Amino acid sequence: MKKQLLVVSIISVIVFIVLQVNRLLNVDFVGGYQSQITTYVYIFIFAVLIGAIVGAFKKIFAPLIIMAAGIGVVVLVTNLFTVELNYYAHQSEREEMIEKLVSGEIKKRKAAI
Repeated sequence: MKKQLLVVSIISVIVFIVLQVNRLLNVDFVGGYQSQITTYVYIFIFAVLIGAIVGAFKKIFAPLIIMAAGIGVVVLVTNLFTVELNYYAHQSEREEMIEKLVSGEIKKRKAAI
Protein backbone atom coordinates (compact mmCIF):
# COMPACT_ATOMS: atom_id res chain seq x y z
CA MET A 1 0.00 0.00 0.00
CA LYS A 2 2.89 2.35 0.74
CA LYS A 3 4.25 2.28 -2.82
CA GLN A 4 0.82 2.59 -4.42
CA LEU A 5 -0.08 5.59 -2.28
CA LEU A 6 3.27 7.19 -3.08
CA VAL A 7 2.82 6.71 -6.83
CA VAL A 8 -0.79 7.93 -6.78
CA SER A 9 0.20 11.03 -4.82
CA ILE A 10 2.94 11.86 -7.33
CA ILE A 11 0.51 11.34 -10.22
CA SER A 12 -2.11 13.54 -8.56
CA VAL A 13 0.40 16.37 -8.08
CA ILE A 14 1.38 16.11 -11.76
CA VAL A 15 -2.29 16.20 -12.77
CA PHE A 16 -2.79 19.22 -10.50
CA ILE A 17 0.10 20.96 -12.28
CA VAL A 18 -1.55 20.25 -15.63
CA LEU A 19 -4.86 21.65 -14.39
CA GLN A 20 -3.23 24.83 -13.12
CA VAL A 21 -1.36 25.37 -16.39
CA ASN A 22 -4.62 24.75 -18.22
CA ARG A 23 -6.32 27.39 -16.04
CA LEU A 24 -3.53 29.89 -16.65
CA LEU A 25 -3.42 29.42 -20.41
CA ASN A 26 -7.19 28.99 -20.89
CA VAL A 27 -6.64 25.98 -23.13
CA ASP A 28 -9.64 23.77 -23.83
CA PHE A 29 -8.28 20.22 -23.88
CA VAL A 30 -11.49 18.23 -24.20
CA GLY A 31 -14.11 20.48 -25.71
CA GLY A 32 -17.35 21.13 -23.87
CA TYR A 33 -16.64 18.58 -21.14
CA GLN A 34 -13.84 20.64 -19.58
CA SER A 35 -15.66 21.64 -16.38
CA GLN A 36 -17.04 18.14 -15.71
CA ILE A 37 -13.66 16.48 -16.16
CA THR A 38 -11.97 19.14 -14.05
CA THR A 39 -14.48 18.56 -11.26
CA TYR A 40 -13.87 14.80 -11.30
CA VAL A 41 -10.12 15.29 -11.31
CA TYR A 42 -10.30 17.62 -8.30
CA ILE A 43 -12.44 15.02 -6.51
CA PHE A 44 -9.77 12.42 -7.33
CA ILE A 45 -7.01 14.68 -5.98
CA PHE A 46 -9.03 15.33 -2.82
CA ALA A 47 -9.55 11.57 -2.35
CA VAL A 48 -5.82 10.97 -2.73
CA LEU A 49 -5.16 13.72 -0.18
CA ILE A 50 -7.54 12.02 2.27
CA GLY A 51 -5.73 8.74 1.60
CA ALA A 52 -2.40 10.43 2.31
CA ILE A 53 -3.77 11.81 5.58
CA VAL A 54 -4.99 8.34 6.57
CA GLY A 55 -1.57 6.98 5.59
CA ALA A 56 0.06 9.51 7.90
CA PHE A 57 -1.80 7.93 10.80
CA LYS A 58 -0.23 4.62 9.77
CA LYS A 59 3.25 6.22 9.89
CA ILE A 60 3.49 6.67 6.09
CA PHE A 61 4.37 10.35 5.81
CA ALA A 62 5.93 10.59 2.33
CA PRO A 63 2.67 10.79 0.31
CA LEU A 64 1.28 13.54 2.56
CA ILE A 65 4.51 15.53 2.31
CA ILE A 66 4.52 15.15 -1.48
CA MET A 67 0.90 16.24 -1.76
CA ALA A 68 1.25 19.22 0.58
CA ALA A 69 4.53 20.45 -0.87
CA GLY A 70 3.52 19.85 -4.48
CA ILE A 71 0.12 21.50 -4.28
CA GLY A 72 1.48 24.34 -2.13
CA VAL A 73 4.30 25.16 -4.52
CA VAL A 74 2.06 24.95 -7.57
CA VAL A 75 -0.57 27.25 -6.04
CA LEU A 76 2.08 29.73 -4.91
CA VAL A 77 3.84 29.82 -8.28
CA THR A 78 0.64 30.14 -10.31
CA ASN A 79 -0.64 32.95 -8.07
CA LEU A 80 2.65 34.83 -8.35
CA PHE A 81 2.67 34.33 -12.11
CA THR A 82 -0.93 35.58 -12.38
CA VAL A 83 -0.13 38.71 -10.34
CA GLU A 84 2.93 39.49 -12.46
CA LEU A 85 1.05 38.84 -15.68
CA ASN A 86 -1.81 41.14 -14.64
CA TYR A 87 0.70 43.83 -13.64
CA TYR A 88 2.23 43.93 -17.11
CA ALA A 89 -1.03 43.32 -18.98
CA HIS A 90 -2.76 46.32 -17.37
CA GLN A 91 0.25 48.63 -17.19
CA SER A 92 -0.92 50.89 -20.03
CA GLU A 93 -4.34 51.33 -18.40
CA ARG A 94 -2.70 52.31 -15.09
CA GLU A 95 -0.42 54.82 -16.83
CA GLU A 96 -3.40 56.31 -18.66
CA MET A 97 -5.29 56.72 -15.37
CA ILE A 98 -2.27 58.38 -13.75
CA GLU A 99 -1.99 60.81 -16.67
CA LYS A 100 -5.67 61.72 -16.28
CA LEU A 101 -5.19 62.31 -12.54
CA VAL A 102 -2.11 64.47 -13.09
CA SER A 103 -3.75 66.54 -15.84
CA GLY A 104 -6.86 67.10 -13.69
CA GLU A 105 -9.20 65.38 -16.15
CA ILE A 106 -10.51 63.25 -13.31
CA LYS A 107 -10.49 64.08 -9.60
CA LYS A 108 -10.01 61.94 -6.54
CA ARG A 109 -13.02 61.36 -4.35
CA LYS A 110 -12.83 62.16 -0.71
CA ALA A 111 -13.09 59.10 1.48
CA ALA A 112 -16.32 58.76 3.42
CA ILE A 113 -15.58 58.53 7.10
